[in-house]
Amino acid sequence: TFSVSHASGTDEELFASDLRDRFQETITIPPLRDRKEDIPILIDSFLKRSNKNIKDIMMAEYSNDEERLLAIVDFFKHYRNLILSVIISISVIGVGSYAIKYSQDSKNSSAALVYDKWIEEISAEDNSVINENESFNILISEYSSTGFAQLAMLKKASALAANSQLNESKYFFNKLVDTSSGFFGNSLVNKISRVSLARILIAESNYVDALNSIESLMNSSDPLVNELAGDALAGQKKNTLAIDQYNLARDLYDDDASKNIVIMKLNNIQQVL
Repeated sequence: TFSVSHASGTDEELFASDLRDRFQETITIPPLRDRKEDIPILIDSFLKRSNKNIKDIMMAEYSNDEERLLAIVDFFKHYRNLILSVIISISVIGVGSYAIKYSQDSKNSSAALVYDKWIEEISAEDNSVINENESFNILISEYSSTGFAQLAMLKKASALAANSQLNESKYFFNKLVDTSSGFFGNSLVNKISRVSLARILIAESNYVDALNSIESLMNSSDPLVNELAGDALAGQKKNTLAIDQYNLARDLYDDDASKNIVIMKLNNIQQVL
């Protein structure tokens, strides 16, 4: 509770009145279990305090070793709960990381066997990547987070697009975007999937979704991403923004063939303006 009881004079009274108004609202702080992102900050703060106290103990002057020992014991008694919490947290993180790695390694080994079987099956003369296959279904349903499953989906999605089965291709590219995102995702697979999906959406004149697909890649300094963004913007008649993206792509491309294609697109827009 905050009170201002000794304020006097006009300015002080106005200040006190304003301050009371500000503190009339009740502020409710959620419990720590609902603010897990605050835990590392709090631990860091406690550790800094602990380090300060340790320095105070080490720098203090003691007449004998017994007094120093008693001071250290007193410190550990005072911060016993904190020290135990830190030790338990580190242990849980270590065990959890090992369990995740062990589980992922086991999944990768199993996925590799299924992937090899799928490759062997689609290599047969009467089979194809785009055909229904039980090994492929097992791979993407049970091991979707593994690189083998993502590689299989990438192969199938690309083959379906080449065969003009665009809806089926979009399904797998979208699935790849989801499974390759996040902290444990695969940034390369995610980028390839987003770019491929944008190409299909632009071909279907779905320019808004095409831009949404590559939005997270816009700062990657990749000329292809800028060119696709230019295509999507030009399709929406946002010619000024499209020119900006085409100019970025032209400057970033290393090969003359790609530069010339972008220059042609720029010329087409400028003729319209």
